[in-house]
Formats: sequence, C-alpha cells, structure tokens
Amino acid sequence: MKCLSRAATALLFPCLVSLFISPITALAKYDPAKNYQEIPAIVKQFPVPNVDMGTPALVKDKTDFTSQKEMETFIDELSKKSPSLQVRIIGQSRQGRDFPLLVFSDAHSPAPAVLLKNTKPTVLIMALQHGNEPASGEAALAYAKSLADGKEGNVLSRVNVLIIPRANPDGAENFTRDLANGI
Repeated sequence: MKCLSRAATALLFPCLVSLFISPITALAKYDPAKNYQEIPAIVKQFPVPNVDMGTPALVKDKTDFTSQKEMETFIDELSKKSPSLQVRIIGQSRQGRDFPLLVFSDAHSPAPAVLLKNTKPTVLIMALQHGNEPASGEAALAYAKSLADGKEGNVLSRVNVLIIPRANPDGAENFTRDLANGI
C-alpha cells in the first residue's frame, strides 16, 4: 500500500529540498547563515519546482517555515472542505500552543470507538518532533491537503489516517530541537 502517490512523492521531495537551499528569514528564529548550503551542482539537480503544494511554507516566494498560526488556519480551512477530516486538539505545549490531531476516515468520526469498529488499520503520522527540522511537518501538511482534496484515491476505504503535523510546536516556533523545558 502506498502512503503517497508516485506523483505526490515526485512533487513533494524537491519542494522540501528547496526549503533548505533557498534563503529564509528569521521569522522562526532561523538563521540561514548557520545552515549548511548545498554546492551549486546539487542545487542544479534539485531546482525549485513550479508546483504549488498549497501548504503555508511551500507557496511561491514564501521565505520562512509555517508558523503555528498559519498551520492552525490551514487545518481549519482543510476541515471545512473535507467531510473525511475531523480535527481534535489533543493537548497543549508548555508554552500554550495546541497539538492538533487530524483524523481522516470515511467513518467521518474522530472517536476511537468508531475507528476501532470499522476494523481498518489506523496509520499514525507524527511529524516535527525536532523543532529545527521542519520538513516532516510540511510533508504532513501536504499529505493532509492531498487527502482532504481527495487526491489519494480510495485510501480511506482501506485505512484510517491520523496526522499530528507538529509534535513539538514550541521548538518549531523557536527553531530549536528540544521542547520548551529543554528535553
């Protein structure tokens, strides 16, 4: 079973690579001067694609990673257009940021009992555990958009998909690896 369609994989990889080779502002306390820069020969192999992945950080001319507020707005917009998506806030970080859980199911319910009853396997995608490694969070949001837009075929007829796009929201906001308490 594929998690991402071949086309989505082909489009997503260069977008994520481009996040690390294009200049980025300090909105997420990110300092591009401290980041490794690819040599021109590698950059040439992975040009920034002319594709809109539709996530906050992967839009044309965006120069920073997705903020917590942008992520929450993005998820809210997805939930309004997709009946297969239910959103739950499963907790808050030490600094008070929400942990959204995106539940994709053709049962149209985030309730664990309902998901267990439909007897399908449940896939959990947990991203951005290290706050200074944003690629997984952007990939999770891109996949959520693809599911919400119905671009993944009938995958929800075979599995339930749970996505936590940001497991370390404080680290992401401060562009640090650790949690707010240093763990």
